[in-house]
Amino acid sequence: MSAWPFPSFRSAAAAVAALLSLGDVRAADFYVATTGDDAGDGSQAAPFATIGAAIDAADAAIAGGDTDATIHVAAGTFTGAGHVLTNAIAVVGAGADSTVVNGNGGYRVFSLVSSAAALKNLCVSNAAFTAAEDSGAGVYMEAGLVEDCRIASCGDFSQTKAAGGGIYASGGRIRRTTFTGCKVHTRYSGNGGDGAAPHLSNGAVCENSLFTGNAAASCFNWSSTDRRGGVVYLTGSGTALVNCSVVENRLAHASGNNNSNYAGIVQKYGATVVNCVAYKNVPDAAFAGSYGDIFAGGDTSGKNWENFFVNSAWDTTIKADTVSPVAIAENSFADYSNADFSPSTSGPLFDGGSNAGYATYATSATDLAGVARSQGASVDIGCYEVELSSVSLSVVVDSCAVLLGATSTFTATAAGGSGSYLYRWDFGDGSAAQTTTTGAVVHAYAAGLHRASVSVSDDGGATWGATAEPASAIVVAPANLYVDAANATPAFPYDTPATAAASFADAYGCLTNTFPDTLDMAVVDGATIHVAAGTYAGSGYVLAAAIEVAGEGAADTVFDGNGGYRVFSLLDAGASLRDLCVSNAAFGAAEQSGAGVYMTAGLVEDCAIVGCGSFPVDKTSGGGIYASGGRIVRTTFTGCKVHSRWTNVIGYGSALFLSHGAICENSLFTENAAPSCFNFDTTHRRGGVVHLTGDGTALVNCTVVKNRLADAKGDTPNNYAGIVQKSGAKVVNCVAYMNVPDAEYVTSETVYGDVYAASADCFDHSAWDTAITATPSPVAVDETAFRNYASGNFKPRTTSVLVDAGTDWNGYLASGALSETDFAGNARRNGNRLDIGCYEFVDRPTVFIVK
Repeated sequence: MSAWPFPSFRSAAAAVAALLSLGDVRAADFYVATTGDDAGDGSQAAPFATIGAAIDAADAAIAGGDTDATIHVAAGTFTGAGHVLTNAIAVVGAGADSTVVNGNGGYRVFSLVSSAAALKNLCVSNAAFTAAEDSGAGVYMEAGLVEDCRIASCGDFSQTKAAGGGIYASGGRIRRTTFTGCKVHTRYSGNGGDGAAPHLSNGAVCENSLFTGNAAASCFNWSSTDRRGGVVYLTGSGTALVNCSVVENRLAHASGNNNSNYAGIVQKYGATVVNCVAYKNVPDAAFAGSYGDIFAGGDTSGKNWENFFVNSAWDTTIKADTVSPVAIAENSFADYSNADFSPSTSGPLFDGGSNAGYATYATSATDLAGVARSQGASVDIGCYEVELSSVSLSVVVDSCAVLLGATSTFTATAAGGSGSYLYRWDFGDGSAAQTTTTGAVVHAYAAGLHRASVSVSDDGGATWGATAEPASAIVVAPANLYVDAANATPAFPYDTPATAAASFADAYGCLTNTFPDTLDMAVVDGATIHVAAGTYAGSGYVLAAAIEVAGEGAADTVFDGNGGYRVFSLLDAGASLRDLCVSNAAFGAAEQSGAGVYMTAGLVEDCAIVGCGSFPVDKTSGGGIYASGGRIVRTTFTGCKVHSRWTNVIGYGSALFLSHGAICENSLFTENAAPSCFNFDTTHRRGGVVHLTGDGTALVNCTVVKNRLADAKGDTPNNYAGIVQKSGAKVVNCVAYMNVPDAEYVTSETVYGDVYAASADCFDHSAWDTAITATPSPVAVDETAFRNYASGNFKPRTTSVLVDAGTDWNGYLASGALSETDFAGNARRNGNRLDIGCYEFVDRPTVFIVK
């Protein structure tokens, strides 16, 4: 028996049958195998070693009278490029996962010129552009068919204005093909590429295909007509993308201009997108405002874009400026976290497509996986169709995280089969299985982490078919958890002081869905972790829900980052840190933000941030805290730092970086290391101990005193500052004094040690030393403003110019502050006007001595 993986089509009987049925029509077959030899005749018994030799033989056969030829390529890897199909030649592999044609870094593996040329059941990989404005690094098509293939790691970043990293199709059809790892040139104005995976034009059609893991072009300041390169780029009337899935593609470079509207699918000049889904393209957090999923160019005038998107779907929270025909989320897919992008039967992709649209453009009777189209009321959206000949099942839960005592509601959706369903539930907590006649059930859990599942029967329970699980495990936690490093008898679920967890990580884990392949952040709303006095080493705690972490005082409860990066991240408006110290956290890589704490929302109150940040890492921000939202109240910052001293790589906000409306009030900054540098330009040189920027951002009633340059060799004319105010941020009722206080800086040269003001009118009732800072100050201060400056007592003395020199109470509230008390806990409303700085002056009581 022959070991050849394909049947022979050249037997005498087959030849006779062909001649009887087709008259003089003749078709040639040639074979290629890794064990072959180009000196052979390309028969099944003597296959060629290279595809190029087979193409030459096929061309010769057609020139000799054969109508067409098929080249059968066995499993294996074949190296080569420059294969041109100018005749009716089909190159057919043993499967896209078995037969690999490796371009070996060369240019263009295949070119399809004939309408009868085809590539089937193979993988094209590792091809690159070799010159600017090349088209189709992997495959170039003027006509023909690419079917059931994989296009992998084709294209490159180096050649400008290249198009179609995977395939450039100015005609022809692509069916049931996967594109991954493809790319085009990126990042330079006007020179970026189009269509990292395919570029489609002139009536080319791509259908039932998947695009994932490709690198969409990023750029700087492209024009509105050129800047959107996309993973899939299609242009021109008659060109179409049909029932394709464009999911989880990313920008090639994270430093691209995120206002330049990068997209997964770019539709231009009348091309049509039918029954397609685009999701989580450019998913990086920094690009949340980018148009990641689609760019709609519309017709030739750039208008009426909605006419060219038919029953297609994307995430409207990302593509916010357009109306999506179908809005989707992760639960729209069967199992998104495990890269199963087929439709969930309970989601909008199921039966959500247009049959008429599919019939107009598509020709395939099956989806990417070979499942028949269509099986329901209408074709499903995307490259996969749900198989309905047998029962399929999906299930969702109303919340993957709940407080103890609450219930979880599960909803299962079945499709296919007889249509008469029973559901059997296993809640994953040891309780008895439950059978229901409807797909909805409610269950109350004990504390812990639980994985539920449901099975379905359509024959009255005689057999149980499909089984489904929610995309996430369910975490259940008590409203109050306790941590005590000294507790010798910890007991889950740590809901009393007597059973407190001995490590913070154990209690935090109770709020964290840590089941494999599910969420890895704190998710339970409404819980409080009470942490006793002690030192707790660790980092990487993410509060992505309304979680409060409460210590027993900033001097007693210490979270030691142990030199790691970022102890806490606060990502929810209800997240908070209170009465604790965060210390000893460092940056681990360039351009990181918030070594100690990172905040997009939430509250840090009555805390100490000590010794966070580090010098060696470039372009870092917020050594203590980086806050792009949220509020910081009555908190001390000391010993914090960011990168320093190197031209154009300095850090910003050695203690605190505030932006996007974040507020810091009634806080003290002292003995931090302000960044120094050499010869920065005016836009970059002032990093500051506190750096605040953006409208709505404010520093209110804070004291920034006795902070020093990180390095004594800084270039003194470059105006280092304690407080750096930029772009509309406000500084209200604050005092800055003796920042950069080293004696060598008190010279004839002016060093703007205390403040740098991008806009002088953004400083309101604030104070600094006009002898050091030449900018006019509302209130000029010296050491006599403080009760005992030398010993570190920065409260105002009785006769201080800081007393009653701030705004009134309404001005205080208008600035964004909320606290009724100062840094020491004294009432702020202690007179007609507030005092400047973090302390409110309190009159000493009169003492009468009676003899």
